[in-house]
Order: sequence, then C-alpha cells, then structure tokens
Amino acid sequence: MPKMTKQGRKTLLNILEEDLFLWFLTRRARKIIVSQNTLVIKALKMAKSIVLDQNISLTEKEKEAYSNFQASNGWVQKF
Repeated sequence: MPKMTKQGRKTLLNILEEDLFLWFLTRRARKIIVSQNTLVIKALKMAKSIVLDQNISLTEKEKEAYSNFQASNGWVQKF
C-alpha cells in the first residue's frame, strides 16, 4: 500500500485558523448563523490581535503573514 502524504494548503496563519475555527464551532453550536462577512471581520480582528500580543512568539515570516492578512474571498472559500 502506498504511503499517504499530507495534502492540502500550507499556512503561516496556524494560530488564527485554529482560533477562528473554534470560534466558528462555538457559534454554530449555539445555532448562531455566521455569514461570510462576519467571518472576515472576526478573522481580521484576530489577526491584528495576534500580531500585537506580546505573549505569542512569531517568526518574521509569520509576523509578515499576519500583518499582510486580508481575508480574501479565496481565503474564506478555502477556510
């Protein structure tokens, strides 16, 4: 049997995507509808707060990724 390799997109935004996913699941568990616009606004706020949080250690590439994060339609669709 061939060895399976991990497929999927690579991201420098691990903290954001994990925290946002947990936030999303919490909202859905409470039967709160999460629109694309709400998701984008929350993602942008989270990205900004991650960059500013001095307790979170980020590499220079990660800092740049969070600072330049735009929550594009493509990002939302892949999320």
